[in-house]
Amino acid sequence: MLGCGAPWGSNWSRRIKITRRGPDFIHETTMFATEVLSLSILLVFGFFIGKPVYDYLRDVKGLRRYPAIHPIAAFTNLWYMYVSLIAGRLLTRGRWVTYVHKRYILVHKAHQNNPIVRIGPNSLSFGDARAVQDILGHGTPVTKEDFYKVVAGTHRHVADVQDK
Repeated sequence: MLGCGAPWGSNWSRRIKITRRGPDFIHETTMFATEVLSLSILLVFGFFIGKPVYDYLRDVKGLRRYPAIHPIAAFTNLWYMYVSLIAGRLLTRGRWVTYVHKRYILVHKAHQNNPIVRIGPNSLSFGDARAVQDILGHGTPVTKEDFYKVVAGTHRHVADVQDK
């Protein structure tokens, strides 16, 4: 019987235990999938909505006292990203052309009412030139972000300095 094509012999069908799964198995599987989906939705909600709201209410840096440029700007950077990428495009002669200055125009309009405007959860925009001395002047604890290292050219100058 070894030549019949089955390497394990002719009685291979009797060796395999066939189990039938009834409606109880389907019900348990559906319940498990529902629980996993519910937990996933809860985690996504907690991470993308709950954490920004918690950080806003906790307010470790004291930024809540400054008015936000948009109601969502105090919680997330999505407003700033939207204005920079999507709302900053114009249809000109049948082609999409990036209109970079729209973001700056909106921030400038917000500065007409308030000298300091919150443009993100951890970002403030200052509309007064005298604020530069208070922020980056000698003896202040504020240092520049790594952004300045990335945008620095081949010939460094005073504006590229990060540490004091």
